[in-house]
Amino acid sequence: MTPDEEKQPLTAHLAELQKRLTWAIIALIVGTVVSTFFVEQFIKVLTAPAERLGVTFQFIHVTGYIGPFFEVALRGGFVLALPVIVYQAVMFIRPGLLPNERRWLYISLPVVVLAFLTGVAFGYFVLLPPAIGFLFTFGSDIAEPRPLIGDYISTMLTLLFWLGVVFETPFLFFLLARLGVLSPYVVARQRRLGLVAAFVLGAVITPTGDPVNMTVVAVPVYLLFELGILLGKIGWRLRRGKAS
Repeated sequence: MTPDEEKQPLTAHLAELQKRLTWAIIALIVGTVVSTFFVEQFIKVLTAPAERLGVTFQFIHVTGYIGPFFEVALRGGFVLALPVIVYQAVMFIRPGLLPNERRWLYISLPVVVLAFLTGVAFGYFVLLPPAIGFLFTFGSDIAEPRPLIGDYISTMLTLLFWLGVVFETPFLFFLLARLGVLSPYVVARQRRLGLVAAFVLGAVITPTGDPVNMTVVAVPVYLLFELGILLGKIGWRLRRGKAS
């Protein structure tokens, strides 16, 4: 409800939450079903950077291909359902906001999806080529790389997913500051912690252990952190009516 409306009982909020979760799950199921028709194409896209290096994949169990197949279908279904999932989250918190705050939530729908896809594109076109080149050429004079398709697909999907999430950081900073939930000035005083966190994320996200590829991830992550502070300050000033 809006602040000037009568508050709903807890049971009504729980019922609304159940409704939104149900629609989000339905969207995920539908998206996954649709995604299954394109899994082969998705897998070819994911394996293309390695195949250009002459790498061949294998699976050693009878069901070795089923796992990566459904993992790709589920991750693809999540991407397809992401607009609906974000919409359901927005509609759940919408009643407690003022009309001008609701407008910013509506704007967030396409921006969140676009930011996620931008992060995935960055990972695929910028990060994957050098990372895969390092992984499959290091020690190749000793042993021929023939990775398991399941391990490769899981690693690539995890990397691309978290990069998509990280790329949403600047807009989330802006939105939270605009809604008065997060002060960018408090966050700005934690720059050292942000820098450390960026390199920790770089180490976690990067499939290789070398410092070069870790830095390739960590530097953009920290720049996104700084961009988030800048956008957060803009959102904070807009909230207080100081922006021109």
